[in-house]
Amino acid sequence: MRRRPAARAAAGAAGAHGKEESMHSYRRAGAAGRPTLYLALLAGLIAGGAFAQGSCPPGDVDLIRSPCTGCVPLDDLGPGFYQGFQGGLYPGGANVPPPAHHAAAVALAQQIEPLDRQGDPDPDGLIGLIAVSMSNGSQEFAVFERREDLNGARNPQVVITDTAQGGKSADVIKDPNDNYWTLVRDRLQAAGVSPLQVQAAWIKGADDMPCCNNVFPDHAINLRDELRQIVQILKNRFPNLRLAFLSSRIYGGYSARAERSEPLSYETGFAAKWLIEDQINGDPSLNYDPDDALPDRAPLLLWGPYLWADGPSPSLQGRLWCRGDLEDDAVHPGPGAEAKVGNLLSAFFAADDATLPWFAAPGGTQLVALDATDDAFVDADSGDANFGDSPLLWVTPPTDPWLAGERDVYLRFDASGVSGTLLHAKLSLRVHTANAGGGDVFRAASHAWSEDVITWNNAPGIDAAHLLAPVPPVSRDNTFSARVTPAVDAALGGPIAFAVTTAQGTGVRLMRSKEDAEPPRLILTLRQP
Repeated sequence: MRRRPAARAAAGAAGAHGKEESMHSYRRAGAAGRPTLYLALLAGLIAGGAFAQGSCPPGDVDLIRSPCTGCVPLDDLGPGFYQGFQGGLYPGGANVPPPAHHAAAVALAQQIEPLDRQGDPDPDGLIGLIAVSMSNGSQEFAVFERREDLNGARNPQVVITDTAQGGKSADVIKDPNDNYWTLVRDRLQAAGVSPLQVQAAWIKGADDMPCCNNVFPDHAINLRDELRQIVQILKNRFPNLRLAFLSSRIYGGYSARAERSEPLSYETGFAAKWLIEDQINGDPSLNYDPDDALPDRAPLLLWGPYLWADGPSPSLQGRLWCRGDLEDDAVHPGPGAEAKVGNLLSAFFAADDATLPWFAAPGGTQLVALDATDDAFVDADSGDANFGDSPLLWVTPPTDPWLAGERDVYLRFDASGVSGTLLHAKLSLRVHTANAGGGDVFRAASHAWSEDVITWNNAPGIDAAHLLAPVPPVSRDNTFSARVTPAVDAALGGPIAFAVTTAQGTGVRLMRSKEDAEPPRLILTLRQP
């Protein structure tokens, strides 16, 4: 890959500070311009009832292509039955776990604590929270991750990493040798989280092509067994994984595709229900108790937020899914559904008995979110062109057959006024489109540039010695996360700049810029005196 000499760093200095004050997004508030942190963001949302989902347009009912006749959300069905199988999220039609399972979950939650990379307790360590899912779950978890990275009311030492991946359904993930697990490992490594620090997971599973001609209960039993294999793989790869939270699919009735429609989407919720019930009933293949004579085979399993509702007909809890919540294919979540699931995940992790002991802010640490003050891509074949106002950030390798040349991304942040002992720094970008390959994050040779003047010819240099993190392949609408702690630590209290490049594979990586309302962001975990 072509590397621009560091001597060019000064060329972009002109005008670097002219728009800095107006673009500075460290949440300046009031006439004095003092920075304010995103403290208690989620607490305010919950208190204000921000999770009400309203109603759908009247015409949405006419857009349903596969009605779910007789389908009642499991948490509404309770002790009632669907085709001879009892509802509720837990045994007996209940929506809360049995007392013994609840007590065990709370006990394990109280054992979740910051760990060092070797898995030993460390007050300055981290707690890894990951996602295991296909594209739908990846998109939804990305919104949750990005929202929670603004939430100062949560534990800053919980590092949330979107390890779900498009195209990786449960029938694929169940294979311990599938490259999905390599991606999970590499994404965690890029984010600065070791396998021994991962202690909680969110799981949303479905099959790409369900078995058994979509006949219930056969296809749900098959998915249950695949989920069993998945949680066993998780426990094997992440020995300190204590809790896993499962969710159902959202509504599929706007789709006419048999493998994505209703009642299939509704019925897959039984797979998670039956898996959890198997563990509650003592299935040795799902043992989680370190104090008994059996080997640990799985984390303790609980329901996370149950997501299904009958399209525009609201559940008793107010969940509903409008046609406009989904993408054009009527399967993948659009921004509306992503936001709804993100809200439900945030509400769950903020309030559940099995998350409060470790997800709530413990005091003594602080979460600081910095939006990029400047972001732009530069184009090798348009050396004097400026793309600082683009809503998308293009990253392409020199060998890309679709485009003529290399495109790199530059990001600038201002940490003025930020103080404390830095424990972890994560660079986070929301992916728009990704074809193949990953990227590399470097500390740029200079921060003396601005997005409205930077070009390929005047951009700061990129030195291989300043590589911070290689980031593995990502899928569309995922998050692109990289640990950048050493560089931020050296620059804390002032500006810092990064460059994102790729020499991996072919294809385009498009990330959202601050002009697209999904700004690149630095997430800092700080210990305060």
